[in-house]
Amino acid sequence: GTATRETKIYKCSNSGNITAKCNNTKDVQAGGIIGWIRVSGCEISECSNSGNITAKCNNTKDVQAGGIIGWIKVSGCEISECTNSGNISMTSSVTGSFAAGIVTVQTSSLADSTIKTISKVVNCSNTGNITFTGTESNSAWNAPAGIVGKCTKEFVIENCENRGDITADNTTRSNPGGIGSEINCDVIGCTNYGTVYTTAWHQDYYSATAGIVSRYQTAGKVIRDCKNYGTIIYNGKGFGKANANKGIVGQGGICGLLYAGAVENCENYGTVLGNDYDSSYGKA
Repeated sequence: GTATRETKIYKCSNSGNITAKCNNTKDVQAGGIIGWIRVSGCEISECSNSGNITAKCNNTKDVQAGGIIGWIKVSGCEISECTNSGNISMTSSVTGSFAAGIVTVQTSSLADSTIKTISKVVNCSNTGNITFTGTESNSAWNAPAGIVGKCTKEFVIENCENRGDITADNTTRSNPGGIGSEINCDVIGCTNYGTVYTTAWHQDYYSATAGIVSRYQTAGKVIRDCKNYGTIIYNGKGFGKANANKGIVGQGGICGLLYAGAVENCENYGTVLGNDYDSSYGKA
């Protein structure tokens, strides 16, 4: 469903499986608790999802699937003490396709919102496996992640944990991350235990695979006090830094591609594996 007024959801759970119905005229949001939040000041606390979520789409509109929330379009929301154990499986050919254990996308900034507070995901965990599969004609830039798919700088991910495996398969561009994918906010005290895997078909450019955040790209923001224990595997046919005109592929225990921002007091205990196509992998 969609929330269009002040929303407070406490101690709710879902165990039913969810299948997203896709078409070519509307964006699709699927969530274990709620699909789309359009109002500032929401509170989602102590909620859980154990149902599997499936979205198979071959259309021209954006698709988001989250274990707790599909899409937050505003700032000033707090998601706390929520858990997802359901597997999330998405098939799509559309740029803007996201799948995540807690919430896929937070898109609004304070500049275009009447609320003057940031959004937060705090003390949340995911144990479900997150899988994104592209179609044969797919050129989508997709973002599967254990906790948050994508966010603006007016957001915080704090004290969250992922134990699910994150997989990107049959895609042209992808950024799978144990905690977050395309992240522009502070990430504090988070831990990943899941395997993060990009498969062999992958023909990447500007793509990344990482235990905490795959792409980090906002000055003044920080990844701090985070740990990765999961194995990071890039098995695609992407271009490394030596072919900068074709883009950059990166793998890291903490961060795959660090365009801006900082990484502080983080530790990687996981194995990071690349292949002969890529020259840029390492334990960043």
